[in-house]
Amino acid sequence: MEVLVATKKSLSQQPIPAAAIEVKVISTVEPPRVIFRGKTAADGTSVVRCTIPAFREGTAAVIISAQSPIGNDEVKQLVKRKK
Repeated sequence: MEVLVATKKSLSQQPIPAAAIEVKVISTVEPPRVIFRGKTAADGTSVVRCTIPAFREGTAAVIISAQSPIGNDEVKQLVKRKK
């Protein structure tokens, strides 16, 4: 998986440098796993490259979270098994 994460202040839309980025996979059958940790660059972006673990049953979701001194946010996306 490759995703470009961009962090911005909500009102001014200015970038947020050095925000902590974490990508976690949660599942109905396995414990949560952190598959990426990093920080945003000076322009407020981070290229996230990681592998989503294979799962045989149940459902799973990827959670991308960002944390900075001015606040936190996250995005969740369900993932499906390849058949």
